Amino acid sequence: MLVGYVQIPVGITGSLLLDGREYSFPMAMTEGCLVASTNRGCKAIHLSDG
Repeated sequence: MLVGYVQIPVGITGSLLLDGREYSFPMAMTEGCLVASTNRGCKAIHLSDG
């Protein structure tokens, strides 16, 4: 049941390696800095083979 609708920005984070496949995923929030930080974290994990 849909109870409402709010427009908020959506950012794409990516290059997260899970089970041998790379994934990008959307993050809908008003904090653009959090999307950028998450993207940097994904990059660090990817570069460290983690």
